[in-house]
Amino acid sequence: MRAVPRSAGTSEADPFTRPSVSSGTATHDAAPEAAPPPGRSPSGTDTAGATDPKSRAGTPGRSRRQPWWLLAILGLLTLAAIALLVAYLVHRSRTSDAAAARDAALATREQARQAAYDAAVRDAPLLFSFSYQTFDRDPAAQLGVTTGDFTASVKKLTGAAVKPLALKNHATVKGSVLGAAVIDDTNPNAMPVLLFVDQAVKNDTLPAPRLDRYRVRLQMQKVGDAWKVAGLTAL
Repeated sequence: MRAVPRSAGTSEADPFTRPSVSSGTATHDAAPEAAPPPGRSPSGTDTAGATDPKSRAGTPGRSRRQPWWLLAILGLLTLAAIALLVAYLVHRSRTSDAAAARDAALATREQARQAAYDAAVRDAPLLFSFSYQTFDRDPAAQLGVTTGDFTASVKKLTGAAVKPLALKNHATVKGSVLGAAVIDDTNPNAMPVLLFVDQAVKNDTLPAPRLDRYRVRLQMQKVGDAWKVAGLTAL
C-alpha cells in the first residue's frame, strides 16, 4: 500500500505514535481512578455501619427484649414488696391504736385509783370522829360520805343510843389516818382501800386520853362523779 503524503501545515495525529512533549510539560495518559476500599465511600466516609445490616439489627435470630419469665418474676417481686409495705403500715396503725387505747385505759384506771384513795383518806376520819359538842352535826357529815346499805348502818350507830352517853361523859373521839393503800383497782367503779387509823378518845370516865389503833378496810364505791364509802370492815 502506498503512503498518503501529508500536506504542509497540516498536523494529523498519528494513532500509532505517543503524544509529543512540548514546552517542557509532560503529558501522560490518565490512569484509571482507584476504587475505594470496602466500607468507605469515594468521599472517604465510613459506610460500614450504614450498610451492614448486622450492625443495625444485632445478631440475627436474637431479640433485645427481656425474656417473659424474667419480667413475670420482677412483677411478682414488686407486688410482694407492695403487699409487705401495706401489711406493715396496717400493722403499725393497729399497733398504734392498740397502744393508744391501752394507755388511755391505764390513765383512766390510775385516775380512778387515785380518786378512790383520796376519798378514803379524806372520809375515814369523819367515820371515826365525833364530839359531844358537835354531835348534832357529826352524824350528818358521816352520812354524807356513805352510800347504799352502809348509810343505814352508820345512822343506826350514831343514833339515839349513842348521843346520851356522849353528852353525859363529855366524849370526844378524833380519828386520823396513818397510812392507806388501794387493795384492788381492777374495777374502775369499786375499789377496796386498806387504812391504818388512830383514834384518840377522851371522856370523863378515863383518867387520861386513850389512843386506839385500827386496821380497817373501806369499800369505796363510785357514785356519779364522787367516791363514797359503801362498807367498813375491821381487820
